[in-house]
Amino acid sequence: MITIRAHNYSTKWLYDTGANETLISDEIWDLIDPKGELKPYGTPLNLRSASSTPIICLGTYLINISATVDGVRRTAYQCKVGRMKNLSHAAILGTKNARRLGLKYDITEQLFGWGKQTPPIEEQMPSVNVVHWAPSTAYTIKRVYIPANSALSLIHI
Repeated sequence: MITIRAHNYSTKWLYDTGANETLISDEIWDLIDPKGELKPYGTPLNLRSASSTPIICLGTYLINISATVDGVRRTAYQCKVGRMKNLSHAAILGTKNARRLGLKYDITEQLFGWGKQTPPIEEQMPSVNVVHWAPSTAYTIKRVYIPANSALSLIHI
């Protein structure tokens, strides 16, 4: 469990390394957004529990979440979360948003720590189809200005 601050409300969340998505129970959602200011974003998540029971999603939202570990606080902005009807925990922090925070969990020590905070490319540009390439060397060409009527501008290749 880790304390997460979401939209000015802090509570204990379960960090679930088997869950990609971040989920918030309807009861906790009412404490996070008591005035109903946050509006749904996109389509609701279609999820099932580990026992294959459907989890009813009441909406998908973009919120800011933050965590403090070892006195250092980090915030991840515009995190996609699902507001859920029959969730067994107050909230579940999924791996996508844990990566956005740069959160690491040491299973041996059973402690949270900080790693590299890097949001996935897909979440930086949700409207663009992203192609992942294997690591390689990129070469660049330097652009130079060649004045008209110079000796170089008269060469035809």
